[in-house]
Amino acid sequence: MNCLEVRRALLAEPRRRTSEVEAHLAACARCGAVAAGLLELDDRIAEAASIPAPDALADRILLARERRPRLRYAAAAAVLITAALGVIVGTDLVDTAGVSRHG
Repeated sequence: MNCLEVRRALLAEPRRRTSEVEAHLAACARCGAVAAGLLELDDRIAEAASIPAPDALADRILLARERRPRLRYAAAAAVLITAALGVIVGTDLVDTAGVSRHG
């Protein structure tokens, strides 16, 4: 393997090393330095990503999931009422004073 191939492999998966990659790293100091830097960066990313979850996070998520369907139903009802009123006013069943012309 050449330097470009080794660096591509390291960038794709810094912790996975084939025997070819290992052989190249043993022979090439510059690629060895790149590999060490990538392992350090990978460790720092893993450390930054492993933050503790706030207290009662699961409870807040479950409560939020329970509220959403109600909001969806309320929004759907509002749209239906608005559409119905639009049809009634648009078909001139009710005049602007609110008195029915038909009936």
